[in-house]
Amino acid sequence: MKQKKKINLLSILIAVYFVTILLFIISFHNLKIKNSRAMISLFQGLTENKIYYENRKGKIFQFPENVKKYSVKIASQSDANDYYGLKTSGYKDGYDIYSDDSQFANDCQQTIDDARNLINVFMQSKLLEAIRSQGKKPAIMFDIDNTLEFSSRIDTDLKGQGPPVKPVVELVKYCLKNGIECYFITARARSDSRELSSTKIWMKQTFGFSDFQLRKYVYLVGDLAYGRYHNICPGLGKNVSIAYKDVLRKVLSEKDGVVWIMSIGDQLTDVYGKNSGVKILVPNQLFDNAIVPNPYYDKTGERLQVKELPSECYPQIKEVILNISRID
Repeated sequence: MKQKKKINLLSILIAVYFVTILLFIISFHNLKIKNSRAMISLFQGLTENKIYYENRKGKIFQFPENVKKYSVKIASQSDANDYYGLKTSGYKDGYDIYSDDSQFANDCQQTIDDARNLINVFMQSKLLEAIRSQGKKPAIMFDIDNTLEFSSRIDTDLKGQGPPVKPVVELVKYCLKNGIECYFITARARSDSRELSSTKIWMKQTFGFSDFQLRKYVYLVGDLAYGRYHNICPGLGKNVSIAYKDVLRKVLSEKDGVVWIMSIGDQLTDVYGKNSGVKILVPNQLFDNAIVPNPYYDKTGERLQVKELPSECYPQIKEVILNISRID
């Protein structure tokens, strides 16, 4: 009888032990989920940089009038050629190319090295693991012209044979190797058959993408920015440039569960917005739309003001933006 009681007592102790372990595992799992959510929320809150994008009280800062008036002249008198060690028509079939020993090459390499180091920190700190534990996908957005592909002052490529910006291309390959999804959003126009076909050619040659990968990861928003759909949200005012890349990032976040850890481009419109993650600007001395406009887009020399899409326009654009910007 005593032996039976001992066995029952031992069974109870073992059961209590395993229940305790199970409760600990459940508690730890719940804590891990809670911490993962807190980590993602903290990261997104910090990278939104709300102070830059939300409406401020009082007068909005504007660039001095002389910059607006003389912006084209400022651009034309810059020392950009020396900065790039520019070789005009020095690559393949007449493309400009920068020198590997130029200041640009050095600055770009340092910028991308810093970005890569930050990505490594994200991996080591379990941020990416926390994102995946929520059923979401960590991702980085890359611009193409003068970010991945050196398209010089023309700022586009109509043949698909332009030179790569080597450090940025290598970063894409590094990210893909480490399971970080890469999306490519360009201001080229999908309705322009030359820009569309050249983008396909260049992405396939550079990264070996399949048609499926092109459809999933490459988007052209030029028709929204200044092309056939630019009036889809009327009444925005003169000289206003909407950050359509951020609109697309938001839609991809909602539809595909993407969490943007970083956006990389050479222009303010590439990284502007709340859905960008860490904002990385590749150096661009040819034209910087944070200082002077791209002379190929704006012959008047007036600087465009970058703004968020008005909230009342979002539902309409949300329904069409994927269909009018997918590469196919």
